[in-house]
Amino acid sequence: MSELETRHYIPAELELRQGGRSIRGTFPYESIAVVSDRLSERKETFSAGAFQFSLAEAKAKRARIDVLDGHSFDKPLGNSLDDTATFTEVLGQERGVEALVFEVQLPLENLRPTYMVDLTKKIDAGLARGVSPGFRVPPADVVPNAVQLIPERGNPSVMIRRINQAVLFELSIVTRAAYPDTEVERRMAEIGMSFPAQPTITVRKNRRIWL
Repeated sequence: MSELETRHYIPAELELRQGGRSIRGTFPYESIAVVSDRLSERKETFSAGAFQFSLAEAKAKRARIDVLDGHSFDKPLGNSLDDTATFTEVLGQERGVEALVFEVQLPLENLRPTYMVDLTKKIDAGLARGVSPGFRVPPADVVPNAVQLIPERGNPSVMIRRINQAVLFELSIVTRAAYPDTEVERRMAEIGMSFPAQPTITVRKNRRIWL
């Protein structure tokens, strides 16, 4: 897309755990977002595994995925290149891949910059309530079905923009998230890493999109 878009944010539910040096966030696939663009609104969703290309590139250290505070690259929390952030897709009991989960390891408390301290306080207070991706969609001549329009279930007159393939640059912890089912928590536990096989697609540069 060539024009800047704004998002209609919807608060997400959070599960909080006390203490710990890590922040864990979940971005569920198939969740529906309401996107506000000027005076119009539309709905948008990500297919399961939409970020597989980026995850494979990050695993091979050919690309970097950042975890940020509020889409600000001046407020980094961790990234895939130096292994301060890990990314994995989780399986559901009934439908294959259901969500992208990240875990970011924070510095020791006395070494954290002010924005990290403030963010952990906001998470504990329930003020930071969601996960929002920064991404771009490959052009149609590179990935023909990267985006498609599908009718909303039970309301076929409403079309949903379904993103099947996207290049993920960053995941941000935000106060409100366009995708209502995202979660952020602070926790102690470690999680393992599991990446899909690398897809064979080439992506041209394009404008990034923030949700």
